[in-house]
Amino acid sequence: MTYDVTLTELASTGTCHQRVHTTAAGIASAVGRGLQDLYEFAARAAVTPAGPPQLSFPDPAPGRELDLDLCLPISGRPEKSGDIDVVVLPEGPVALTFHHGR
Repeated sequence: MTYDVTLTELASTGTCHQRVHTTAAGIASAVGRGLQDLYEFAARAAVTPAGPPQLSFPDPAPGRELDLDLCLPISGRPEKSGDIDVVVLPEGPVALTFHHGR
């Protein structure tokens, strides 16, 4: 699978955030569970998702453990709940790509 990558600047964005610990082999299921958690958090907090979810992680090496940072832009600033917190991602340069799941 190949991805188009665009270098761009993003404005600061309020998000709900969850850090997920996994292995390279477990990324797909960890992302699926984590994003479900973020959307459920937004629904419980009565805030609206304000853009596509975002994911950042280091270059995974086979067999290595890693932490994924999952963020969902949201319309408000609810209180932290469990392992989901609310953070503002700073403005700045990013490498942007989209994954269209199947």
